Amino acid sequence: MRKFMILALFLSLIAFTVAAEDAKTILDRADSIFTAENIYQESSMVIYTKGEAGIEQIMKSYYLEDRGKSLSLAVFTAPKRIAGTAYLTIGEDLWVRFASTGRTRKLSSSAKQNSASGSDFSYADMGEGNNGFAAEYEASSITEASIEGKNCYKITLIPSSEDPAYDSAICYITKDTYEYLRIEMYKNGAHIKTMVLDDYRDINGKLYPHTITMYSELKDSKTVIITNMIEFDSKKVQKRYFSKSYLESLK
Repeated sequence: MRKFMILALFLSLIAFTVAAEDAKTILDRADSIFTAENIYQESSMVIYTKGEAGIEQIMKSYYLEDRGKSLSLAVFTAPKRIAGTAYLTIGEDLWVRFASTGRTRKLSSSAKQNSASGSDFSYADMGEGNNGFAAEYEASSITEASIEGKNCYKITLIPSSEDPAYDSAICYITKDTYEYLRIEMYKNGAHIKTMVLDDYRDINGKLYPHTITMYSELKDSKTVIITNMIEFDSKKVQKRYFSKSYLESLK
């Protein structure tokens, strides 16, 4: 009986290991669209509170992979009151330039969880850039689910890095095209946000979501980011942009 129990445990561990490896492969394929090099993007962001739309905010974003480290820079260009606000991410470090004061500050791990520009995205969400989920989380389980009539992998994620933005997350990835459809974020056991990705379009052979909506599960609000233009392998991306000195030079 004891040998049977040990064998059963051994087989279950093997099964979990195989499932975890499969989940990582799925995550890597889904993340590949976000981990491309030299990405330039122009986007608009609108915050909805109790169904009412706020003022449209316009931003330009730059992403670069340099010697295994992910770099990103997002700069708001409109409206006037926030033009010059910017987020710079170098690996795990995040700096914010505040247009209201012209000052630049490196954020602590706890401050990264605060709302970015009053939106439902945190500074950490905005600064993740082209890291991809597989870089920060690992699979703890994988099952199947149907979302909006699409067959999906349902993968539960737990942090694999220090100071994670969330305690856990559940993501739904389409089985045929490996597209993220929905990501549920949890903190202290509570479901606090849901990110929905849609309007996937083919950009040079890559399917990219042109609409990303972050829903708050704690209040009646959502934030919608729409990609108006995106370039892969863009010459607009320059390495000098990803430095504190460049951030401080912004107007």
